[in-house]
Amino acid sequence: MSALLLASLLAAAGTPGGQADAGAPPEADARAAADRAALQAALEQARAATARAAALEQQVGALQAAQARDAQRIAALEADLAAERARREQAQRDQAAAGQDLAGAAAGAGSASTALAGGSGAEGDVARAQALAADAARLAGQGSPQAAALAAAAQASLAASRQALANGDLFHARAAVNEARAALQRAQALQPPAGGAASP
Repeated sequence: MSALLLASLLAAAGTPGGQADAGAPPEADARAAADRAALQAALEQARAATARAAALEQQVGALQAAQARDAQRIAALEADLAAERARREQAQRDQAAAGQDLAGAAAGAGSASTALAGGSGAEGDVARAQALAADAARLAGQGSPQAAALAAAAQASLAASRQALANGDLFHARAAVNEARAALQRAQALQPPAGGAASP
C-alpha cells in the first residue's frame, strides 16, 4: 500500500465522518483508535521504505557513474599501454636494423681499405659503406645517441674518402676510410643488445 493511499485513509479516519458515533459503545471507539494507530504506523513504514528506496537509487546512480569513470580511465590506460608497446617494438626493430647497417658499413669500409692499400680504387665499397652509415645514424638514435653520432661521423669520413678518390688521392682516401671504419666499430660496441636498454 502506497504512502499516499495510507495518508488518505488516515485522514478519512480522523474526520468526523470517519469517527464513531457519540452513542457508540466504548469498544467501537477503541477499535477506531486502534485502526488509526495502525494506519499511522503503516504510513510511517511506507515513508521509511520510500526514503530507503530513494537512498538506494542514489547509491546505485553514484556507483554507475563511478564505474563509467573507471571504464574511461581503464580505456585510456590500455591505449597508452598499447602505444608504449608499439614504440618499444619499433625501437627494438630499429636497433636491430642499425646493428646490421653498422656491421655492413664496417665491412664495406674494411674492404675499401684493403683495396686502397693495394693501390686499387674502391668507389663502390665506399659508396655502399656511406649509405649504410647514413641509415645506421638515422636508426641508432633511439638506442644509443652516441652510436648514432659515431655513425654520422663515419658517414662524413666516407664522403671525404669519396672526394679524395675523385681527386685521385688514394692516400687520403684510405686514411678517411680507416677513420670511418674505426668510428663504425666504436658505434657497434655502443649499440645496446637486442631487446636491452639503451646505452647512457
